[in-house]
Amino acid sequence: MGCDIHTILAVERKPAGRERGYHDEVGRKVLNARDYVLFSILAGVRNREEWHIDPIAEPRGLPAGYIYDEDKEYFLGDHSFSWLSPNELRMAADQYGRHEQSWQPDKKRKAIIAIADYLEACAEEGDTPRFVFGFDS
Repeated sequence: MGCDIHTILAVERKPAGRERGYHDEVGRKVLNARDYVLFSILAGVRNREEWHIDPIAEPRGLPAGYIYDEDKEYFLGDHSFSWLSPNELRMAADQYGRHEQSWQPDKKRKAIIAIADYLEACAEEGDTPRFVFGFDS
């Protein structure tokens, strides 16, 4: 059985004068191709010992305060939920671009960097942009 990634680009907004912030979805379904090297780099999912990949971060769960209602929202998978910052995405892009098992490493590296740049462009001062993802299998 295969494993797929499901992604949402989210920006946590914290308006001045409000006690609680909220998450604004600014994109979804990016990097959704089945790519176990990328999954391994992002969160150690489907990693293989012979690849010698150290994940950017083990699965962290959903961001604090992030409300995901799978009945109403886009399907985000059923395990290994996590998130990365734009800087961590850039680190993943660099690692992907150097890995010998990567598929189209230069193109995908550039795409991952573009996603990180887009996330930062959507954020305003005080906001926290995140690449949120989960897996199914």
